[in-house]
Amino acid sequence: MAKRESSTKRRGERHGAITRALRGRMIAGTISPGDRLASRRALAARYRTTVTTIQKALSQLQRQGFVRSNGWRGTFASEHPPHRYHYGLLLPEPPTQEQQWYHSRYFTLLATEASRGSSFSPRWFSIYSGLGSADCHDLRRLEADVHQHRLAGLIVAGVLNRQANQLLQQAIRQGSGVASLGVIAGLETVHRVLLDQDDLRDAALRRLLAMRVHRVSLVVFSRLEQEYEARSRALLERLKREQHVNWIGAFDPRYPHWATSWLRRVMSQSPRVRPQGLFVQDDNLLMPVLDALCAEGLEVGRDVQVVSHANFGSDLSPATTGVA
Repeated sequence: MAKRESSTKRRGERHGAITRALRGRMIAGTISPGDRLASRRALAARYRTTVTTIQKALSQLQRQGFVRSNGWRGTFASEHPPHRYHYGLLLPEPPTQEQQWYHSRYFTLLATEASRGSSFSPRWFSIYSGLGSADCHDLRRLEADVHQHRLAGLIVAGVLNRQANQLLQQAIRQGSGVASLGVIAGLETVHRVLLDQDDLRDAALRRLLAMRVHRVSLVVFSRLEQEYEARSRALLERLKREQHVNWIGAFDPRYPHWATSWLRRVMSQSPRVRPQGLFVQDDNLLMPVLDALCAEGLEVGRDVQVVSHANFGSDLSPATTGVA
């Protein structure tokens, strides 16, 4: 019995080694996309094994997306192999997890855009979410795809857990392209796409000034640095000295009711002293702002001007909210 189990194990190791060898030739370009592979008998002779073992290796490569079978015509290398066309979007939180409200709109829209891009291009995306926690199902999927060299590139949208970071470093060593959305510790050497908060604020305040708004309030993330307020005041003074920031509210988007309560107190004041315009630094904070304005009976565009940052594809459009 032990001898039979040992023999089965050796056969499994053998077809796994052949799978890796053939996959390595495709990644190296020795076998090009669309090439016809040698027959099973020829491969069996080359690797000194059985046709059955070769069939198991080819079946595994087909499941991984590296080859396709075309009946009696033979087995062909995929025209769009995963190491060239398969990309991953890495999210620290699940996009629809209600209790993790922070950044949820951003992550949901990223996932939507990734799925949409796969519909009109040979390139396709897999979404690995929840990678900020220690135990998640998608971590195992990512691990399998990295070990099988099935990723052409990865987009990192937040801080990941230790295991995910290790897989990310392995993917980089394998030659996968990596880009981060923002500055992420440990990924200082990869390509980065940054949102310049100062440019965003400056553009928003200039827009409010163009609307002849004289009293401005800012609703921002609590994580922004303290110099943010000073730079905002300095900008308004530089643009037009009599204009200034009257109120700046900093909030954690996981607790939106705080922003709503604060803004209700601010906007309940006399029209002669309350803000005429609001800049909402991120659309995760926009709904609490609109809730506060609605509760005070104020209409955007008529009673107060609102300019907000909005992630692409946001459902909070100017047509439905009046927000610029």
